[in-house]
Amino acid sequence: MGTYRTVVAPFPCEHCHATFASDVQFKTGDDRDMQRYEQGQSVAGDPLLRPGSVFEAFADRYCPTCSGLLSRDSALLVRAALFELVEANMLVLKRYGVVLTWSELLALKNGPWNSQPPHLQEWLSGRSLSLHFTNEVDDQTFQATGSAAVSRVERRSTQLLAERGWHTDSGVIRDDLQVLVSASAQLWATLPASPNVA
Repeated sequence: MGTYRTVVAPFPCEHCHATFASDVQFKTGDDRDMQRYEQGQSVAGDPLLRPGSVFEAFADRYCPTCSGLLSRDSALLVRAALFELVEANMLVLKRYGVVLTWSELLALKNGPWNSQPPHLQEWLSGRSLSLHFTNEVDDQTFQATGSAAVSRVERRSTQLLAERGWHTDSGVIRDDLQVLVSASAQLWATLPASPNVA
């Protein structure tokens, strides 16, 4: 894990839009002490944080509450996507090469599911299951890659997340932030489009 300096700054959650205290992290080249600062804190005397310095920075995109909701939604929607594609006859689940019956599918669909986003391939393997395309030609073509059917489920679950308002194309970390040192040697975390704080 790398070392960073951190500015605790108020930023809006990109899901619920509530302002939360975000840990905005940035690198100066000498960050082994992992210093923490408050927004607007004086950094006079630090030779790496001279007035006019600007650093690329990143922070969580979502507040802690929404991060938990995203985790929950991710788990639920992987499950929803899997069974949506199986029920639409686009994919089939097999155990030891035999297609599961509807009653076996229903038992899986309604059975316990981890509240954390599962790694789908791990979930399948733990139940001695494999996922296949219904079209045998596609299935034989894509089994060489081993994960094409799983990728289809993951793409569909990503679409379902987007339909619920999650920013799925940009990940959970926003990397469009800046940390700048004002003329009065105060540290500020900002969006690049924000006016310069002096």
